[in-house]
Amino acid sequence: MTGHDVRAAVAMSQVRNMLRGIACDRREPPNAILRRLDLAQQALLRHKVVTVRVSGT
Repeated sequence: MTGHDVRAAVAMSQVRNMLRGIACDRREPPNAILRRLDLAQQALLRHKVVTVRVSGT
């Protein structure tokens, strides 16, 4: 998401919460989780561009 205003913060929060729900739903590798997040984001948050950073622990 781009921007530093309230709308950008709300959109980032929505994507973060979708990611949490998708990641907890099943045990899948990161690429499958991100694919499901992409599909959900396209359906629910049209016209938004999302960048995700993944790091290993």
